[in-house]
Amino acid sequence: MTAPPARALESELCEGPACAARVPRIRTIRFEGPGAGATTTLRARTGFAIDQPANDEVLIRIVMAVGELPGVGGVSVRLGRADRDGETVDVTLTADGRPRRVSTVGLTTRAEGEPEADENWRLSRQVQAEERAFLLSAGRPLHPFYLQRDEDMLRRAWQRRGHRDVSVRTELAQAGELVSVVFRVSPGPRYTVSRVEIDGPRVESDAQREALVERLATRADDDAPLVPWHLSKDLAAIRAHYCARGYADARVDVVSQSGPESRVAVTYKVTPGPPATVGAVSIEGFALPAATQKELPLRAGGAYCPDLLVRTEAAVMRWMSNHGHPDARVELAATPVATPAGAPRRFDVGVRITADTVVKVTRIWFEGNRNTREDVLRQLLAVEEGRLYRERDLEVSVQNLLRSGLFRQADVQTVSGAHPSERYLIFTVTEQDPVSIDLLEQSLTLRNLDLANWPADFDELSAGSSFRGAGQEVRFVGRADEIGMRFRHLFLHRYLLAETEFAWHARAVGPVEEEWLEASVGIGTKVLENRLSLLPFLRLEATDLPRRAVFDPLPVAQGSTVDVEAGAIGRAEFNRRDAERIPYLGVDANVRYGHGLKSLGGDLDAATLDVRAALNLPLAENPVGAHYVLRLAGHYGHLWTDDPVPAHRRLTPTIRGYAGDAIAIPFADARGENDGRLGGARSLSTAAELRIPIRPLRRNAFAPFIDAASVAAEGEALFDRLHLAAGASYYFSFFSERLEGFVYGAVPFESETEWQLVGAGVGGSF
Repeated sequence: MTAPPARALESELCEGPACAARVPRIRTIRFEGPGAGATTTLRARTGFAIDQPANDEVLIRIVMAVGELPGVGGVSVRLGRADRDGETVDVTLTADGRPRRVSTVGLTTRAEGEPEADENWRLSRQVQAEERAFLLSAGRPLHPFYLQRDEDMLRRAWQRRGHRDVSVRTELAQAGELVSVVFRVSPGPRYTVSRVEIDGPRVESDAQREALVERLATRADDDAPLVPWHLSKDLAAIRAHYCARGYADARVDVVSQSGPESRVAVTYKVTPGPPATVGAVSIEGFALPAATQKELPLRAGGAYCPDLLVRTEAAVMRWMSNHGHPDARVELAATPVATPAGAPRRFDVGVRITADTVVKVTRIWFEGNRNTREDVLRQLLAVEEGRLYRERDLEVSVQNLLRSGLFRQADVQTVSGAHPSERYLIFTVTEQDPVSIDLLEQSLTLRNLDLANWPADFDELSAGSSFRGAGQEVRFVGRADEIGMRFRHLFLHRYLLAETEFAWHARAVGPVEEEWLEASVGIGTKVLENRLSLLPFLRLEATDLPRRAVFDPLPVAQGSTVDVEAGAIGRAEFNRRDAERIPYLGVDANVRYGHGLKSLGGDLDAATLDVRAALNLPLAENPVGAHYVLRLAGHYGHLWTDDPVPAHRRLTPTIRGYAGDAIAIPFADARGENDGRLGGARSLSTAAELRIPIRPLRRNAFAPFIDAASVAAEGEALFDRLHLAAGASYYFSFFSERLEGFVYGAVPFESETEWQLVGAGVGGSF
C-alpha cells in the first residue's frame, strides 16, 4: 500500500487561518444563473472580498452575504485561475433561484433508515469538537456550496481518526420549499500506525535524527491513527530537512505496509541526490539596505535549496510592502556554475527587484460603526491618510481595534486607488454590546458612551444612541461593602485620557468595621494608539476606624483620618490578540506610585508602589486560530511609612483557593488572642496559567493554574508567609457572548489559613 502523492493532498496541508498566506487572492467575482439578476446588489454585498484570500473562510462569508437575498436561491461556487502564476482567481457564483431551506440535518453511519436521535446528537457533537459547526442547519438556505463543504468536513473528521477509506453519501428529501438532509457515513476500516522510520542517509547527528522523527505528524503510539494529510506534511518536512542541508534534489517517498488488525508500518524513503551550495548572490534593481540584505535567508557559501529562494522572495516582499511598495515584483534566478569533478554543485543566484512608484494611503473608510465616532476609530489606527502604505501598520491597527474593548470583531480590506500610487483602506468593525452586568461583583458597566452628546429633542433618548459613540466608560458598583462609580475617557484626544472615581467602602477589622470614602481624578497622556499611557492623579480619602482599646497596640490609624495622595499610573500593553480577542503573545504591565503628604493637607506621610505585569506565550494554535497560551502574571506591592496608616491601606495579596483577606499578618487583641488579620508592608503574588481552547465553542477555555502569594510585616522576610494553591478554571462564553464568566476550583496548601475551594465570576449583556 502506497500513500497518495503530496500534491494530491495539497488542500489538507494547511488548515485554518494560516492558509490565507498561501492561497491565491480573489481578483473578480462573477454571477450567473437564474438568481443572479440583481447584479448591482450582489456586487455591493461581495465587494469586501476583492483582493482577499480565496480560502474557505472568505468564500463562506461571500455565500452568507448573498445567500439570504430574495430570489437568489441556492448558491454554488466555482474558482478559475485568473493569471498564469496562479496568484489570483476569479470566483463565479451560480444562483439557481430556487427558494429552498433546510428543515432538518441528520448524521448517521447506518446504510439506510432514519438517523437515530442519540447517534445523530453524539456524532454531530464529535464532529463539531474536531472540525467546526455544520454550515447547513435548520432554517438556513440550502446552498450546494454549503452541502459540499459539510461533506468535506465529515470526510476529514473520519480520516482524522484513521478511517482512510471513508465515504460520505448525502440524501435530500424535499417537501415544498423545505429539504431534509441526511449524511450517511461509511467509515471503512480504521488504520493505526505501528512503526515510523526514515530510510535515508545520515546528514545529521543521531540526536537530530531522533528530534526529526519526534516532530513528524505521524506518530507510532499505541492507538495513533493513520491520517492521510499527516503523511503529506511529513513528506514536506523531511524533504525540507534534507534540502536545508544542501540536497536540493532530495526525493522522499512514503511506503506503508499493512499488518494484522489494520496496523500500518510507515517508512519514509529518502533519495538525497548530489549536494549543492550557493555561489554568488547579486541584487539588482531596487537597492535594499545592506542590513536587510544580510538578514536574507539566502547567503553566499551556504547550502543551496529551492526553499531558500521562496523564503528569500517572501522576505524581500515583506520588506517592500512595509516600506511603501506593496506592488513590487521580485524575481529570483538560480544559475548552475561549473565546478570540478567530485565537488558539490554550485548555483549563483540573481535577485531582481522592480518597484514602481511609492504607494501611499489616500483614503480610509469605516464600516460597521453604527454608533462609534470616526475620530475614536482613527485614534486606534497606526496609519493615516498621506502616509506610506505599510502592511505591518494595518496589522497593528486591527490589533488596536480588538484590544480597545469597543469591538467584537475587526478587519481591514485594501482597495486599489484611482492611481497606482494610491491605496484605499476599509476597516470593518462589529461593536460590542453597550451594557454589561457582573452578577457576582454586582456591577454595571456602560461602554462606548458620549455623555456630552445631549440631544436637542429629548425624545431622541428613546433611540438609544444619543449618549453613545465616544468610547467613554462608566462602571457602577453596588455591593454591601462598596458603592461607587468610575468614569474613564480613554479617547479624550489622540494623546490625552482622563479618569475619575468616587466610592464608599467598608471592611471588617477584627470586631469592628472600617469605613472610608475615596475620590480621585487624573488626566494623562498616551502614545502608540493607547498602548502606552501615563496618568498623573490626585486622590482624597477620608477614613473612619472606631477607637477601641483592643486596637491600641496595632500599627493602624484609628479614629477619623484624611489622606491626600498624588501620584501617577503607567500602563503598557503590547499583546497580540486572536480573532476571539484573547491575548496570546506579548506583555502587559501596570505601575502605580502614590505619595501622601501632610503638606497637602493630609494626616500622614506614606508612599505606595503597586506593580502588575504579565507575559503571554503561545504554545500552539488549533485549526480555527485559537491559541494554547501560557500566561505568567506577577504582582508586587510596597508601602513606606513611619506613621500608622488606615487598616485597608496595609497590603493584602489575593490568591485563588484562599479567602480574600486570609493571606495577611495575624494580630492579637488586648487579651493576646488572634482577633483578625492585617496586611503587611510588602506583598508578592504570582500565577502561572495554561489556557487550553475548547472547540468548537468561541472564547471557551480550560485553564489549569498554580498560584503563589506572600506578605511580610516590617522586619520580616518576604517569603516567610508563602502560600500556594493549585487548581483549574473554566472560562465560558455562551449565547453570542451575552453570557460570559469563569468558575474555578482550587486546592490550597496551607491548612491553618482560611480558605475556599471554589470561586466564580458571571456576567454579560442581557
